[in-house]
Amino acid sequence: MTGSRENPHKPSRDNARGLDALAQQGRVDYTMVREDQPFTAELERQLIEDLKAYRQDNPRNNQPLAWGRLANLIGVSQGTLVDFVKSKYKGDKQAVALKIDRFLAEDRERAGRFDFRTHARITIT
Repeated sequence: MTGSRENPHKPSRDNARGLDALAQQGRVDYTMVREDQPFTAELERQLIEDLKAYRQDNPRNNQPLAWGRLANLIGVSQGTLVDFVKSKYKGDKQAVALKIDRFLAEDRERAGRFDFRTHARITIT
């Protein structure tokens, strides 16, 4: 069967230019927490889940990464981190969440792994 039908999966010239512009100007934002959005219980739950996964994925001496070591890497005290994970932290939760989120985002970026379905936000600057 012959025909001149174009491949629907092949980007058109206009689409290709748009994708080129996005590739040159876009960037992937690996963070979940933003200062201009409300800090929700769902966001807190997701951060805690990701933090626990990080500990398991980065063991030391066949044990999950110690809370004290992880707190030091993030830039908060061990007590603050443990209280945050147990949802008992009484201070500025969003400030702690921002530090945790930035730490995890930097790790995702370094490792080249990211779950786009869960937290992708693409920004064109």
